[in-house]
Amino acid sequence: MTPWSSGSPAAKLLGPDVNAVHRLLKNHVHDLVGLKPYALITDAALGALDIPADGIAPITETYDEMPAIPAPVLLLA
Repeated sequence: MTPWSSGSPAAKLLGPDVNAVHRLLKNHVHDLVGLKPYALITDAALGALDIPADGIAPITETYDEMPAIPAPVLLLA
C-alpha cells in the first residue's frame, strides 16, 4: 500500500506510518522534561540521518492498538 492516495484534487497521506507520526505529535515528553525545548526523534530517523546519540535520552511512546515506538529525546537548551 502506498502512503499516497490519488483521490480528489489533493493527494492524501495514508497508512500506519502516518498514524504513528500523528500520535507522536501528541507525545508525553512534556511530562519528562517540562517546558524545555526538545526534539523527539524516532530510532529510524536517528539511523537514517546519522545523528550522534550524545545527549539523547531514550524514551518509548505507547499508544492504544499500536506497537511501542522508541523515540529518543534530544534537549535543545
